[in-house]
Amino acid sequence: MTFFDAIRSAFGKYATFTGRASRSEFWWWMLFEFLTRGFLGFVYTMTMLALIMPAALADANNQPGATAAVLGAIFNPMYFVLVAWSLALFLPSLAVMVRRFHDTGRSGWYALITFIPLVGTILMIVFLVEESSPAANTWGDPAVTTPVATTSAGGSTTGGPVARKK
Repeated sequence: MTFFDAIRSAFGKYATFTGRASRSEFWWWMLFEFLTRGFLGFVYTMTMLALIMPAALADANNQPGATAAVLGAIFNPMYFVLVAWSLALFLPSLAVMVRRFHDTGRSGWYALITFIPLVGTILMIVFLVEESSPAANTWGDPAVTTPVATTSAGGSTTGGPVARKK
C-alpha cells in the first residue's frame, strides 16, 4: 500500500472499527498524521511568535496596547485550525489502530494499553510493528497489500524506467 492509498483508505473507512489494516496502511497513516500535525503546529508556533513579539516589545517599552496584543495571541486562529484538524483525525486514527490490532490477531481494546504509563506505550508499539496474521481470523481475511513486483532485469513494474537486456 502506498502513502496516498493509506490516506484514502483511512478517510474512506473514517469510523470503521471492523476488518483489518495492513502494517503499511497503519504506518503510512501515522506518517501522514505526524506530518500534517507537525506542519500545523509549526504554523501555529510562528503565528504565536508573530503575535506575541510585538506585545513583548510594547510591554518592554511601556507602550499602551500590550494587553490587546496578548489577547490577540491567546485567540490565535491557528489554534482553532489545529484543534479542528486534530479532532477530524481522531476517529480515523483510532479506527486504523483498531483494525491494525485486528490484523495482528488482537482485540481493538488493546488500544487502551496506552493508559499504562511507559510500559503500555512500548507494548502498543511492539504490537503494532508485528507481522500481520497470515490466516483469516475473527476480524476477517488478511489485509490486502500490493507488493511491488520486479522484472527479470531487476526493475520495478510499478513505474520508472526499466533497463532491458538486448
